[in-house]
Amino acid sequence: MSNEVLVAITVALLAVGLVGGVLFFNSQKVVEEKPMVQEQVVETISTEGLVSLLNNSSFDTMIVDDEKDPMHWFIWQASTYKISGARVSDLEVKDGYIAITVANPGTDTWHIQFDQDVKLEKGKTYVFSFKAKADAPRKINAKILQNHDPYTNYLAKTVDLTTEWQTFTFEYTHPETADEVVRVSFELGKDVATTIYFDDVIVASK
Repeated sequence: MSNEVLVAITVALLAVGLVGGVLFFNSQKVVEEKPMVQEQVVETISTEGLVSLLNNSSFDTMIVDDEKDPMHWFIWQASTYKISGARVSDLEVKDGYIAITVANPGTDTWHIQFDQDVKLEKGKTYVFSFKAKADAPRKINAKILQNHDPYTNYLAKTVDLTTEWQTFTFEYTHPETADEVVRVSFELGKDVATTIYFDDVIVASK
C-alpha cells in the first residue's frame, strides 16, 4: 500500500474520531444544562359557595361571648378559673372581622380559647377554613375537638400568623366514633401577647 493511501486513511480516521468526540461532548453538555425538574403540585381546597354551619361566621354582629351559650362564639380564659393569669383585655367586632387582644397569654396554648360548638354528621367530610392575622407574628392552634372531658382532638393544626391576612383551609372527616356536637376552638395562649384577628370562619359540608 502506498504512503499516499496510508496518509489518506489516517487523516480520515482522525476526522471521524474528532467529529465523534465533538458530538459526544456536546450531548453531555446538553444533559448537564437541562436536568430533569420535578414540579411540586399543591392541592387547594375551594370554599366558594360553601355555607358555614357556625353562627356569625363572618362577624357581622357582636359575638354573644357567653360560655353558657356555646353554640355562639365565646372566649374561655384560664384566669377565670385561677389556672393561670391568661386573659383577654379587649374584644371588638368591626368592619366584618373580630379583634381579640391577648393581655396575658398564660403558660399553655389552651389557656385562652375562642370557641363555638357545632353539630356534625358522623362519617361526613367537611371543609374547615378561616382568615386570620395578628399585630405581631405568632402561632395559634385551630382545632375540632370534644366539648367535654377528656377533650379529645379530632383535628388539630398549628398555624403561623403574620401581620397580613392569610386563609387557612383544611379538609376534615368526622369519625364514626366521635360526638355529634363538637367544639371549634382557636387556642390563643402561651405565645406573644398581641391582638389577633379572625374573619370568615367556615365549617361546611363538601
